[in-house]
Amino acid sequence: MNPCRRIILAWIVLSATVVSAAAAEGFRDRLEYRVETLALGTYLDLRESSMNPGNLLALPRYQAGLDLRPDLALDLGRIGLSVRPRLELRNRWYEEGARAGTRDWADSAYVNEWRIEARLGRGLYLSYGRENLQWGPSYLISPSNPFNRGNGEMNPRTEEPGLDYAWATWIADRRWTFSAIANTDEGRLQARREFSRGYAFKTDCTGERWYASLILSTDEEDERLAKSGFAGWNLSDAVLVHGEWRIGGVRREPAYLLGGSYTFGGGSFLVAEFFHDRSGCLEERIWDCYIKGGADMADILVRRNYVMLQWTDPELIDSVHLTFRWIRGLDDHSDRMIGIYEHEIGERTMLFATGGRDMGATWDEFGSIASGAVMAGVSVVF
Repeated sequence: MNPCRRIILAWIVLSATVVSAAAAEGFRDRLEYRVETLALGTYLDLRESSMNPGNLLALPRYQAGLDLRPDLALDLGRIGLSVRPRLELRNRWYEEGARAGTRDWADSAYVNEWRIEARLGRGLYLSYGRENLQWGPSYLISPSNPFNRGNGEMNPRTEEPGLDYAWATWIADRRWTFSAIANTDEGRLQARREFSRGYAFKTDCTGERWYASLILSTDEEDERLAKSGFAGWNLSDAVLVHGEWRIGGVRREPAYLLGGSYTFGGGSFLVAEFFHDRSGCLEERIWDCYIKGGADMADILVRRNYVMLQWTDPELIDSVHLTFRWIRGLDDHSDRMIGIYEHEIGERTMLFATGGRDMGATWDEFGSIASGAVMAGVSVVF
């Protein structure tokens, strides 16, 4: 079947299923659903470099796509079920490398997240499933997360991959929460390094104007105990300081992030962060970080020192959201600029565009594969 017809058929079947389930007697008050349809286009300004000679990675210059993202949740009292299947269709144009001048279609269907949760009472919860597990206050990267440091802040239209976890959580009171977590499978995280099961114990505490978490973690391959955490403190109604850190574990060397934000009277806010990872790569040429230094393409940042500034206005003009971000790699002096535009049209439709510009040499981290990229499109939710 033609890929376009296949995804349209899947959309019809999915829509009919959700609507029927929502209308069914006995499930109307128990089922929550949200179905997002994205029509998008992307442009990638590739560079000829040793990281991607002759477009060896087979990256398309242009793409047109359609994504279906249903989120379904069913509440059965003491049992909760949720699933987030995904359907993607892409038409890709190649302008560089062996496939220059050609086009192809690609489609994929997968489940990025799913979860089953048992509520045992007295604040005790047990769960298992595939999740995009996020925590911490940082915007650039999350060094306190031992399973996946990516937080998806670079582009709100892309989703971080789900990994498989088993959870046991006890909410002791309004201030204290304790969690035991086992990362049992890498899920959809496409890392080059061999997966090793990991385990963590997380303690969360919330005060009047502050919060803090401590995480102890290890994995079956290394068995070293890592100590990580994050904290935030409201100095005033406008000023917030935050931090994340990690000591020991697989990466062995410490990493930390320090940041703060200031909220202006109109609602816009400015964020500044500094990130240091002592295990980061100091090789002069970025490809040596992957060949000699053990860096992975799944890593968000691979060098040691970065600074970031970000300005966000959540409602600039008539439901327009704007974000501008600047990241500076202090080790190789390369820069990345990111702009994010979102415009709500009514309650269900949003126009969006995300653009990035890398300013560095072909041997630097920012600029080794592409000079820039753009994603734009429309999102409709029902």
